Amino acid sequence: MCAGNPPEYNRAVRDFDIVTLDRVKQLDVTEDLGAFAEYAAERRIHAAVTSYLSIHQDHFYSVKNDPDGRHFVTARAWEDLAGALTVYEELEQPVTEGFVGAYLKDPEIAAGFLVYYELWNRYRNVYRVPDILAGTAPARPEMKTASFDEKVSLIALVSDAVTGEMAASVREKEVQRSLFEDLKALRTALGTRDADAGALSLLTGTVNDRERELASGHELGLLSSEKETLGRLEIAALKELTEKLAKEGHGEAAADFALVRAWFNDRETARKELARERSGRLSNVFHFLKETFGEGQEMVMFLTRLSKGKDSMKFITENGNEDYFNYSRLLLLKDRRAELKAEIMNLKEL
Repeated sequence: MCAGNPPEYNRAVRDFDIVTLDRVKQLDVTEDLGAFAEYAAERRIHAAVTSYLSIHQDHFYSVKNDPDGRHFVTARAWEDLAGALTVYEELEQPVTEGFVGAYLKDPEIAAGFLVYYELWNRYRNVYRVPDILAGTAPARPEMKTASFDEKVSLIALVSDAVTGEMAASVREKEVQRSLFEDLKALRTALGTRDADAGALSLLTGTVNDRERELASGHELGLLSSEKETLGRLEIAALKELTEKLAKEGHGEAAADFALVRAWFNDRETARKELARERSGRLSNVFHFLKETFGEGQEMVMFLTRLSKGKDSMKFITENGNEDYFNYSRLLLLKDRRAELKAEIMNLKEL
């Protein structure tokens, strides 16, 4: 299996001859913004990039040759720019024309995105997204007459914030599952090994094992960024537990494992409570959008962004959210009514 580029990307490209084509299967792949949107939702690519592309779909892939040179923008460039934006925001560094142009090799598209990104940041400050999630932001009915770009930006901002919280909950549950297996193995080891191998010693061994596994997987390139993150979170939690055992442990298997169990149960209780709070914050977003826009295309856009996120859908499936299910059913009914009306009009014309 091999991959190549079209002629406009590479001067060295040439067509396969018939003898070669008779022995291989050639698949011509074209760009697809819809597929990229799903990929971007799964990878949590910066929402400024995904919302810009939803408005300027013709800027997703572009290759031009003119007297000024060769100008191009690709999916790889958008993803790299999104990652760099996230880092620049964390470091509070200014995003300049030169910075954007280092990724988007088309001056017009780069300039257009920079203007949009500056507006994006203004919207982020004006609409106070944390207040929307907290349920303290008043409805903004004036947004009904706002530009399409502004509506898309607001919906992207709130969906990015709430899906980020849901993704965190999904990660926390995965870490708890791993910790449960670690502690189950600890309980078994405490019951089978001699008294000299206490809980602290065994748990320290588990931490060392996890660190070696993580380092080996990273070195061999076998870990996705998500799995590496989960592994680091698991190790951090185990280290927290070893510190607790070192300070509060009794050196006796039953008493130490009771302390371990209590620690795990406290974490699980806190995790479930936080998941409930996050579900409530998702409901707050639904209420804000309903009071601001009603049940029109803006609600459809928000639901669409949620449905494309693997973590957001996993969170809703595991924790439930009545507002999500109610609005999804309502919009499905509206779509079905529209289809029926169209069918009736077709019958009348016949």
